[in-house]
Amino acid sequence: MTVKDLHIDVDQSFIDFCESLPSVRTRKFETSIADWSIEFGLDKQEMLYSLVNGKSPIIHENAMHIRFVAFLALCISFRRLKETSKYEAIIDHYGDLFSTFELYPHFCSMMYKEKKNEESYQSAILYAEEAVTRLPTQEGVLHNYAETIVIALEEGYGIHSKLLDKAEEMLNRAISLSPKYAKFHYTKGRMLSLKKQYKLANEAILKAIDLEDSSKKDYVLRINEYQTQLAVIRNQQLNAKLEESIQDLQASKEAMSESLEKSKTENLQMLGFFVAIITFTIGSFNLTKQESVMDTVFLLFILSGCLTISYVAFSVLFSDIKKNRSKILYAFLLGALLISLGFGVHFLL
Repeated sequence: MTVKDLHIDVDQSFIDFCESLPSVRTRKFETSIADWSIEFGLDKQEMLYSLVNGKSPIIHENAMHIRFVAFLALCISFRRLKETSKYEAIIDHYGDLFSTFELYPHFCSMMYKEKKNEESYQSAILYAEEAVTRLPTQEGVLHNYAETIVIALEEGYGIHSKLLDKAEEMLNRAISLSPKYAKFHYTKGRMLSLKKQYKLANEAILKAIDLEDSSKKDYVLRINEYQTQLAVIRNQQLNAKLEESIQDLQASKEAMSESLEKSKTENLQMLGFFVAIITFTIGSFNLTKQESVMDTVFLLFILSGCLTISYVAFSVLFSDIKKNRSKILYAFLLGALLISLGFGVHFLL
């Protein structure tokens, strides 16, 4: 016989506790159950199971409410102990009994968030959205929505980045409702880190450390978690600066390479220009030796065309063809035309 099949008498103290709880629409309702679960959850687990599965009948006008509180106490206990399989099992077996309660989708969302895979994060977000719809002013519900988005993005899963803006809106609402709750500022720091606002992220985490209640049993664990996140943010900040420096160096390298390439092209063009001057000078001596005017015109056209095509060749080899494509084409056509005219004059006349 398993624990969940046992019939256990219900402690009157637990019923009294359930009756003393504030409205289910307040965060105090959830945190009160969490505090009770931390103190008594393990010792009272058999009784809680017996209440949830109906093995222990309750004669009370709010019997279903008491069973729901027992259900939440088990969920909280399993979540804190990282017993995700048990958390999932109790929702699978008994969740339908409590699906109409306003807080139910909130706890479903937290269960799927604990499974830590892409599909489960999608489910966690859907349940978180439903929880926000049911309880739009419950800061714990608002925070869970924001935290789910933040964790999914941190893990690199396929969550649309635009959801981060909505998550920030939800978290800001949660902080405005409970400005002194440390974990809200911790999540704010993680969110700012995702947005690469590292200075503000660092300040938010430090505020969480300052606000954390030192009287809580898990104080040391929480502070250690916050300190770890501070180290992560500082590491991200250093990596961002390093990446920026690498990009600056790369940009400088590209600019220098472009400048050297431009200088090389200009030097070659100047060399070509001087070669052209020398060629024209030598050609001029040859032209003066020609007896026929037509021969002189022929040589002048051929010389001009060859020089123009030589310029085109230099441009093709040492300049950006894409930028100067039209100029190169026109120069080549001009050179070809001059050579054609030269031969035309020579053969026709």
